[in-house]
Amino acid sequence: MIRWLFAALPGPLPVRILVMAAFAAAAVALLFTVVFPWVDTWPALRQDGTL
Repeated sequence: MIRWLFAALPGPLPVRILVMAAFAAAAVALLFTVVFPWVDTWPALRQDGTL
């Protein structure tokens, strides 16, 4: 999948690398700001022994 996405990006190699790095940074930012806090609210995943 990464190879397909990399081949689909326009521009020379340095631009494609920069765009892929931006995509990766955006995915990590989305995980830390939206997904992980949302999952932390699930009661079944609490570590304090309560449900």
